[in-house]
Amino acid sequence: MPKKREFSSPYLSDLEPGSMVRIRCDRCRRSGRYRASTLLRMLGDMPTPSAPGALAEYRGCGRAKATGVDQCRLLYVTKPMLRPEVEQQQAQETAGTTAKLSPRLLRVDDAAAYCSLPLRAFRDEVGRTLPRPIRLATVPLWDVRDLDAAIDAMKVKRSK
Repeated sequence: MPKKREFSSPYLSDLEPGSMVRIRCDRCRRSGRYRASTLLRMLGDMPTPSAPGALAEYRGCGRAKATGVDQCRLLYVTKPMLRPEVEQQQAQETAGTTAKLSPRLLRVDDAAAYCSLPLRAFRDEVGRTLPRPIRLATVPLWDVRDLDAAIDAMKVKRSK
């Protein structure tokens, strides 16, 4: 019987042993490539989200234990490759339990695509036949429901 794990994230032992794991720090520009089996041997079995921090500490990064803005920002460049059986098991566990969320608020390019309009045409229609955006943290965002209502109103006007 497999050992009960503390976290639901994949562990280093779940990675394809021969696969390459690419890691880079946005702050100090350090980067590296490691075989998954090498990371497992160096760091021991741990959740994959914890591995970059542990690797920074293992390699002697002075910012590994810092907090806030001084903290090391070692991250995966690409998603680590899981062993096929682990990936399949995760897919089975999450099937039906996670609903795909559709965003309610859209950025301008997504809102234009939602309305099937080129970006320029979308911007021309804003304030005329399409609603103006709301602003969240200074970012203009369009509510899908407002866009739907505007499109429905255009259909009603057309049918009259």
